[in-house]
Amino acid sequence: MACSVTLGRKRRGDVWEHFEYQEAEDLTECRVVMIDGEKCGHTLKGKNTTNLKRHLKKIHTDIQIPERTPQKPKRKPSSIQMYNENAPEQRCKEQAIAQWIGRTGLPARIVEDEEFIQMMGSMDKKFNVPKRQKILNLIENMYIEEKGKIKRSLSQARRVTTGLDIWTKKGLTASFLGVSACYFNPESNKAEHKLLSLKELAHPHTGEAIGALVEESMAEWGIQRDKIITTITDNGSNMVASFRSEATGTSDCSEDEHSEDPNDYDVEGEDERSVCV
Repeated sequence: MACSVTLGRKRRGDVWEHFEYQEAEDLTECRVVMIDGEKCGHTLKGKNTTNLKRHLKKIHTDIQIPERTPQKPKRKPSSIQMYNENAPEQRCKEQAIAQWIGRTGLPARIVEDEEFIQMMGSMDKKFNVPKRQKILNLIENMYIEEKGKIKRSLSQARRVTTGLDIWTKKGLTASFLGVSACYFNPESNKAEHKLLSLKELAHPHTGEAIGALVEESMAEWGIQRDKIITTITDNGSNMVASFRSEATGTSDCSEDEHSEDPNDYDVEGEDERSVCV
């Protein structure tokens, strides 16, 4: 089979430089000049460029047609400049999200949800939605800061009333002791009621176990025993026993006191029960 010969570098160009389309017959004829000086003359049905390139690659190997790669449309550069991580607008919104998640108990991973990100973008296109770990760190810092404020107000309070109650999960799978404090805050000039702790109470719910958790909570928040004027709870025998055991322990440590004083704590009955909030 005759072939075309070209000296020097291989020729490059458009595929239609080597073919001619005959519209009347819907045929495409190869016009490549062979070594004997005659045209190739091979005809192909239609004008599909893929078939034309395949013919050149198979018969006229000295001719190369560069493959054209489709160009992706260039994206227009965004004209929106995002907030810097230390910008007041960025930090204010991050704090608001952390407070919302911390107070509602929602999972922190919600900030990585696609729908949440779209919602925040519709509100402020400049806002960078923080990741889950950053929200957790912000919640931890907010808790430490708020706890410090409450401890300072408790230290300034002259008297404190505590409230206790026990909650049991459905099915009696676990129980929790809630401890709250009510006091007058001289800074805000109003009474405040704070939930200090909500800790699991191991079975059995003896007076000693309850007293130990109460003492642990009082120590954590820096509340001295002489500040507590009243403890409000139900009239359960274990609740009453927990305070009587503390009163007994206090009197045993002193040589001048030989009997327990049930008035060390004022324990209200069921009619005065208060729910910790």
